[in-house]
Amino acid sequence: MTGYAPSPDQVRAALDELLGWTELVRSPQLAKFLSHIVEAKLRGEAESIKAYSIAVDVFGRPATFDPQADPIVRVQARRLRGLLQEFERQRLGKCATRITLPVGRYVPEFELIASDDSVAAPPASADAAPAAEAAQPSPSAMPSHRRRWLGFWPQAVAALSLVVGIGLLLAALQLWRDPPPTALKPDIPSEPMVYLPQVLVVWNSAADRHLASKLGDQMSAVLAQSEDVEVGFVEPGKAIPEGQDAFVLASTITPANGATEIHFILTDVSSGEQVWTATQTRPVGQVEDVQAAALIAAKVMREIGSYRGPLHARGRAWLDANSSNLTAVNDYVCVLAFRAARDTQTPSAQARAIDCIDRLSRAEPELPVAMALKGWFAVQAQLGNPVGDAPTSSAVVDGVAMVERAVQLAPNSAFLHELLANVLGHLGNLQAAKRNYSIAIGFEPLNADARAGYSLVLAALGEWNSAEENALAAIAASAEPSAWFYGVPALQAMRQQRFADAISYARLTAPSGPFGSVLALAAAGLSDDQPTMAQFRPEVLNAEALRRVGIMVWLKPRVTDSLLLVQLQTGLLAAGIPQSALTGPY
Repeated sequence: MTGYAPSPDQVRAALDELLGWTELVRSPQLAKFLSHIVEAKLRGEAESIKAYSIAVDVFGRPATFDPQADPIVRVQARRLRGLLQEFERQRLGKCATRITLPVGRYVPEFELIASDDSVAAPPASADAAPAAEAAQPSPSAMPSHRRRWLGFWPQAVAALSLVVGIGLLLAALQLWRDPPPTALKPDIPSEPMVYLPQVLVVWNSAADRHLASKLGDQMSAVLAQSEDVEVGFVEPGKAIPEGQDAFVLASTITPANGATEIHFILTDVSSGEQVWTATQTRPVGQVEDVQAAALIAAKVMREIGSYRGPLHARGRAWLDANSSNLTAVNDYVCVLAFRAARDTQTPSAQARAIDCIDRLSRAEPELPVAMALKGWFAVQAQLGNPVGDAPTSSAVVDGVAMVERAVQLAPNSAFLHELLANVLGHLGNLQAAKRNYSIAIGFEPLNADARAGYSLVLAALGEWNSAEENALAAIAASAEPSAWFYGVPALQAMRQQRFADAISYARLTAPSGPFGSVLALAAAGLSDDQPTMAQFRPEVLNAEALRRVGIMVWLKPRVTDSLLLVQLQTGLLAAGIPQSALTGPY
């Protein structure tokens, strides 16, 4: 009966099955989104399923919601579409009806894929929570908090406002938080869920209330863009669902010495501990509230959302505790292991990541993340650098094909487009790599790894100013930038004969491999920096990767600017490197 229209009862049976799936149980916002659009279509109201109505009815956005300024619906639709595809790929459905969400649309489609006799009730398990408990209501307007302070000097008012604001924030957190469990569950970590209570306003001015509404919108939009984080909302007085990877990010706005400050507290729901606090000041000058809120939200996400940030602290700790033998694997753990391996470049981290990905691939061979990571490591095993040699082996070609297949299965994943761009750079297909990096950054603008990789491709294409701009943006967007982020600024400084800057950047690049050491030594040779030459000459001469083929032979696939190559060779000769070591094995 494939292709026939199912009855409303069959659609609702399929919906209930989806809402009982663990991935949607722990994503109440997406569960509510799915329920809303399915029920609207069943009522014959497909024409009303628009970004605006979804934003207002599902995500609690105000009547002034602008889909162009706030991408929340588009981003969450992408996440929901990916989950529906994953549910289908894993063949988890027992019902006769398939629910899908077409690309570029918010109206779901229903298809009867089997006879009624095959319809089975969803299996009961401890993991499956009732759909009514999974879906959380969208936020409603919180009663305003009016505070009147009389008889104080301005400085005292500002200080008192700050104290009261923090007090309100802590009180709200205590109200919203469930009683913490006695101990952290030893389960394998998963993507952190961040709940966003309504922004509190201490001094009840119209300007602060307006900024608060925009800040809430921007915080949810920025969080929703990250593939490593789930975002949810909570009403005042409502308990947050239990979860060892759940957090509350609460914020309050207070006046301080003529400025406006926004105080943030990130609380771990399981332990009740405050794992991060920060204070941001509203940007000065003629900045609209939407722009100010976007800047503040981006700063917060850079601090908490990076691989080394507090949201992923439990995942990192779990990896470290199981470094010798991962007790279990999932896609989140394997992505964390991959990031650790790429950051540290240590053999142990590489081996752990490869083991995780191999196990995940065996368990779920069609899982796009597992497929892409396996292909990426296959390419790295042959080439080993962000932009490397032109591939000649079948292993490299097969690895690239695996990443391309993964992107076909999950075309809206910023992470997968980033991996594809990286391996396309290895193939020498720089324009395609540039295009995929652009797609990745478009999906997730705060993805520093994608922006740094993009800068390498731009440099290889000779677009140096844009390359340096993107590299510096990636560095600025990272609390702890990876060593390889500094490669493009080092090369640009060399091109501009700013040798002291080139050496400084090259020192920061050196932990990622011999590239930084070669750059530092060449810059030292051109500037007659004897101490730097003494430090890096042995490192370059003893680097196994360079000894196998010769220094300039190794450099050529990585530096496509012919004038820069001549400059590097001149600097290396001046630093005491023999000509024979430049052109062949030594």
